[in-house]
Amino acid sequence: MYKIIQITDPHLSRPGQNLWSLNPFERLETAFKDISTFHSDAEACIISGDLTDSASPEALRWLKDSLAGFPIPTHLMIGNHDVRSVFFDVFQTYPKDENGFLQYAFELAGDRFLCLDTKKDEPVSAGQYCGKRMSWLENELSKTHQDVYLFMHHPPFEVGVPYMDRIKLDEAEAFGRLVSNYKNVRHIFFGHVHRPVFLSWQGITCSACPGINHQIPLVAEAVSTKCSVEPPMYAVIEIGHGNIRVNQDAFLDRYPTAR
Repeated sequence: MYKIIQITDPHLSRPGQNLWSLNPFERLETAFKDISTFHSDAEACIISGDLTDSASPEALRWLKDSLAGFPIPTHLMIGNHDVRSVFFDVFQTYPKDENGFLQYAFELAGDRFLCLDTKKDEPVSAGQYCGKRMSWLENELSKTHQDVYLFMHHPPFEVGVPYMDRIKLDEAEAFGRLVSNYKNVRHIFFGHVHRPVFLSWQGITCSACPGINHQIPLVAEAVSTKCSVEPPMYAVIEIGHGNIRVNQDAFLDRYPTAR
């Protein structure tokens, strides 16, 4: 089996500024150090969107510099809080599809990974997967018999959290019809919901890990604010022989027990 890491929703603020009374730079840096210490054998790391909280180019430059010293090849995606043009201004050589969307494929051990761009151009939180992006995905799926794993920021299904379910992917039904035609789509990894979630949809297993900075409560009334402070985690994904295993590591909330 080979290993990949998923990080999602770091929401990097402007340098020097906290977000929801938390420091997203320190949290992401701690995650990088923890992954480097315990999972340096990973083949890849994917950060599945909302790299920034308000599309700060300074935050993206900090991320670019941080990744220069990170030992694992890392693939970046954007979410609703990011701005595509700002991303490409900083990451000028990053792959894009023929229509300028941040969509690309990479392969590991004979498996194919597709990173999708679900950013909606209007300043809203819901996701969008237009016809042009859908055509790119269909072309990618139709030309391979390999096992395919999808990474996307916005989920095309409800996760049981009403606040997040209102801002899922707009084209959920069309997206579902497309991917259900391809039985080699093995798993969908997503972000956006800031929670650990596991489910099956269209016969495909799906998972998300908590946001690196802040989280979203499962029950809104459980806290007095829209967001919550719960253990941030990254996902440790192991794939081999058609099987997949997903563990989540609470890197900031790991302590020895009393003897």
